[in-house]
Amino acid sequence: MPRLPRLPKSHSGDEPFLHPFRDMPGIPAAKQASLRAQAVQTIAERVQPAYAELLAFMRTGYVPGMRTTLAAIDLPDAAAITAPRSASSPRSTWIRRRFTASV
Repeated sequence: MPRLPRLPKSHSGDEPFLHPFRDMPGIPAAKQASLRAQAVQTIAERVQPAYAELLAFMRTGYVPGMRTTLAAIDLPDAAAITAPRSASSPRSTWIRRRFTASV
């Protein structure tokens, strides 16, 4: 799982959320400055707090609760999941007909 980085507190332009506002070709300089200022304010007021909540959830809830293996045998209902299917089950019948009909 990729790590969620801690975001810098400054708005120097190094912040990932400000990357789209670095180069804005075709937009007048005054408009670019206005858009950057709005972006900095929005990021500070809305994005960073939401990101901080996501980071806290990932660290305290999601990651600690993750499974440590991918094997189906380690699931709570492993016996039911991994049990062989009956040869007469609808799925088995479909598979048998599908792959033996063309032989």
